[in-house]
Parts: sequence; C-alpha cells; structure tokens
Amino acid sequence: MKHQQVEKRKEGLYGIIGTLGFDCVVLVEKEGLQAIDESPESVIFDFSQVEFCSSATLALLLSWFRHAKKLGKPLSFESLPDKVCLMLDRAGLKHALLGS
Repeated sequence: MKHQQVEKRKEGLYGIIGTLGFDCVVLVEKEGLQAIDESPESVIFDFSQVEFCSSATLALLLSWFRHAKKLGKPLSFESLPDKVCLMLDRAGLKHALLGS
C-alpha cells in the first residue's frame, strides 16, 4: 500500500499525495477535515500528486465540501484527476463541487 497524506503547503493550500483507494480514503478524509478546521479562511486541496483514485474519492470530496460549508469556508479543488471529474459529472455533482 502506498503512503498517502494531506500536506500543508501554505496557509489554506494543501496537497493530496499518494493514493485514494478504499483502503486509505478514511485516513485522508480525517486529515482533510482537520485542515479545513485549522484554516482561517478558504481552503484549496491540490490533487496534482495523486497517483491513483477510486470512486471512494467522491465520498471524500463530499465530506470535505459539507464540512467546509457548515463552517462557512470556501473550498476548492485543483488538478482533480479526469476520472474524478467524470464521476462527478455523471453523478450530477460537478457543478455543485467545482462550479463548472
């Protein structure tokens, strides 16, 4: 199993590194929720270093989106894998989560 993590790059910007499979997405979710809690304003998650993602990534994005919304913090995602964008589109969630 590859290591995954949420890495703080600067205030409000976090890199997602490694894999997002069913076996590890819960750990990444917890790290992301903590990042949202600790950020004073908006939060950006950068997925450019994600090597693999499963459909569990959709649940991860929804969890973070709901948590940020509850706290009134803008949330955005950068460099989402095409596979994830396609899944969001097919699930009817692309506009809600990505604004496009």
